[in-house]
Formats: sequence, C-alpha cells, structure tokens
Amino acid sequence: MACQEKKQIFCCFSLFSTILVLFLIMVLVPPSGACASEVAARVDWQFRDNVYGAHPTDLVLLDNGNLLMVLNGSSHSRILEVSRDGRIVWSYEGIAANSARRLPNGNTLVADSGAPGYPFFPRVAEIAPGGEIVWEKRFSSRSRAPLMAEPLADGTILVTVRDRVFQLLKEGGEGFSISRAQLFSGQGRDFFGSDALQLVSARQLDSGNLLVIGQQIRGQGSVVETTTAGQVVARFTGLEQPVDALRLSDGGTLILDLGSCQVLDYAPSGELRAIRSYRPVISELPVLNQWRGFLLPSRHAFISLIFTNTQSLVMEINDQLPRVFVDGVEVPLVRGPFMANSRLMVPLQEICKAAGINLTWGEKDRSWTAQRGNVSLTLFENRQEYLLGGKSWTFPAFPILSGKELYIPIGLLQEAFGMNVRWNAAARTAEISTTAY
Repeated sequence: MACQEKKQIFCCFSLFSTILVLFLIMVLVPPSGACASEVAARVDWQFRDNVYGAHPTDLVLLDNGNLLMVLNGSSHSRILEVSRDGRIVWSYEGIAANSARRLPNGNTLVADSGAPGYPFFPRVAEIAPGGEIVWEKRFSSRSRAPLMAEPLADGTILVTVRDRVFQLLKEGGEGFSISRAQLFSGQGRDFFGSDALQLVSARQLDSGNLLVIGQQIRGQGSVVETTTAGQVVARFTGLEQPVDALRLSDGGTLILDLGSCQVLDYAPSGELRAIRSYRPVISELPVLNQWRGFLLPSRHAFISLIFTNTQSLVMEINDQLPRVFVDGVEVPLVRGPFMANSRLMVPLQEICKAAGINLTWGEKDRSWTAQRGNVSLTLFENRQEYLLGGKSWTFPAFPILSGKELYIPIGLLQEAFGMNVRWNAAARTAEISTTAY
C-alpha cells in the first residue's frame, strides 16, 4: 500500500477515535453536578456509589437521618447504610434483596429474592448488625419472592409479592407463619382495571387500610386504598410508574411517579391539587434509568438512578419550584413551572387564565389558540411551530409536553402579547405585568 494511502487511513482512524472519545466523555461521564442550574437549586443531598453496575432498587430514611439502601447488579449486590456526609456506616454483602427495613432492636428486616445465587430461595429474614441471621421465613417458589417486607406496630410483617399482600404472624420464638387471611389480591379488574398488573408495594395506614401500588406490563400504574376486607376506598389512576404513596396529616395523598418524573399531591377529596416535576433535574444528568424512590411529608423526594456509565446516584430533591406572579399576585399553579435550557416553562392553560388570555382547543389539528385583544397565537402539541395572527412566527423555544400538560416558555407572553416579564434568578420568581411594556 502506498505511503499516502496509509497516511489517509491513519488520519481517518485518528479522527474517528477522537470523535469516539469525545462522545464517550460527553455521554458516559456524569457531570459533577455542582454547576448545573436545577441540580444546584433543587438537590439537597446526593450519594454517588463507587461501584459500577449495582442498581439502587430500594431506599428508606432511618430515624437517625441515615439512608438504608439496597443495591442489586451483576456483581457486588449488597445493603448499605449511608450517613448524610456520605460515609458507609454499615453494609451486608452478597445478597440480592428487594427491600430492607431497620427494626427497633437495631436488626434489619430483608425481603430477599434469593436470586441469582445464594441463598437460592426467596425468603424474609431478620439480620443482626454483625451479619447473623436471627430468623428466616422461606418461600417455596421464586414466583412468590417477596418484593417488600414492612414491619408493623403489632409485631407482624406486611409482605408484598407479585400478585398479593399478606401478613407474617409470629408463631412463637422467633418464627413466623403466613397468615390465612389474604389482605389484598392484585388479581382481577375490580381494583386496577387490568389483569396484567403486578404489585410493587403496600403501606398500612393509621386507619388499618392499605395503600397499594401496582404497575401494568405496558408501563401504566395505579394506587388504591383498600380495607383489609378488600373494599376499595380510594383510587388514583392515570399514573405511569408509581413507586411510593404517602398519606399526609391533612388526609391528602402524595404519589411519586418515576414515569412522569412528578410528585403528585392529592387533596383528601381525591382532587389533584399540585404537581411538582423534577424532570429538569435529571435532564441535566446522563441518566440511563430510574429505579426507586420514596417521599417525605415535606414533599421532598428521594430517587435512585443509574448513569449511562452504570454508576448509580441517590438524590434528595426538594420542592422549591419557581414561583410566578401576575400583576403582583402569586399564581397558585397546580402544575408547577420548571426550568428547561435556562428558560422558565409554565403550564399553558393555568398561566393564560391568570394573565387574562382566552384559550381555545382545536381538536382537528391538536392546537391551542391564545387570544388577547386583537392578537392571536396558535401553538401545536406535537409540532415545533407557532402561528401569530395566522402567519408563521419564529421564537427561540418551543412548547414542551410534560406528562399530559403543555408548557410554554414564559417569554412568549412578552414577545407575542406585549406583556412585561421579569425573571429574578436569585429568588427564582417570575413577575408578569399584563400592561404593555
């Protein structure tokens, strides 16, 4: 081969290698997180595991403020207790658990899948701080592998498997037996409307009722409140991937939905009263998948995820969303605004109502037309296009469909309708004056 040809091939290979390296740096290496706007504003705490390929599949906050987490993967599956300063203060190695809960006596209650290796059978077990097995209750089949084991105040254990919820009753000594009474069954359409549903977890309320989370194979999910006799008291549907549900002191219900990246706040009547999206937080990170999460009464959400380089991260995300004022009065937005590409995105319907803009829906072309005075602006759900006065119009940012709500860049109100919009980055507030600027 001629020298010139060899040189050309070498140059092409060198260019390809350079591009590949740059791609891997951008995609596979997570950013530090300190300079990312929404990460800095809304993440109060984070723990990055130094083991690659271990997925955080269960999380719970302990009374001492530490976090108890279960990590599963092709190797190095284990249970960790992590302090708020990031130290691993306790660990239990070599177990592919589904859940872990700290007991009042200092031991840890584990729902163990028993796979893929030791101990080769599913079980619920109590583990002492030194690693000794205090007792275990084995299950006959991996199809009955416990997904969640929650200790109850009466000393029994609430166990969730794929298709039912039951209790483990103390039978003397340290042994437990499965109760004869099945508390809840995920089978049938009476509860969730789908035979293909798989239960995720169950939480017992102070009333004795159960909050049960289920997910369908196609990615939809539901949360129901039932009595132990199986009577449905409340139902929350239209969810994508619910992983936690919490009853508030005022009777309301919080639901964490990883599929829509939202914390949904329902009033005691069942009416949706607030949505807090954390999508902008994870959109700044190279997230491959979300795994689990739980909620606090403060409406903070702990979520676990894994990066494209298979390193895992656990984050505490606060509910400090941007606030919007119209003519000096704060707008109580049900669907909270969020930042995207350094622009404040606000829910179209709610913000138009607050700003006195008439909004109409076009079913045929799936469009929204906002009208104020003699100015009309048309937006489309699935097209990056605007029509101002019926003519094509260009604006640097387009609407975003988040969940089932269309969000618009707040600057549209200024550019299209002549309103005065001011953004205070330090206070994270937007002030809209409906008078011309």
